[in-house]
Amino acid sequence: MFDDPDVWGILLADAAQHLAHATEELTGVDAAETLKKIAAAFDREMEAPSDEHTGEFKE
Repeated sequence: MFDDPDVWGILLADAAQHLAHATEELTGVDAAETLKKIAAAFDREMEAPSDEHTGEFKE
């Protein structure tokens, strides 16, 4: 699992879709609009992280 970055991309996309649909159910905000906002925020954060990442991998 850790050696295939595509799996992480799929996991993040699935999570975003679930969040967008839950938001639509709870607030009525269109899921597609929420997904666009999530994707834009993701892209911004990848380009210029808002915080430093710390820690290390533990087995």
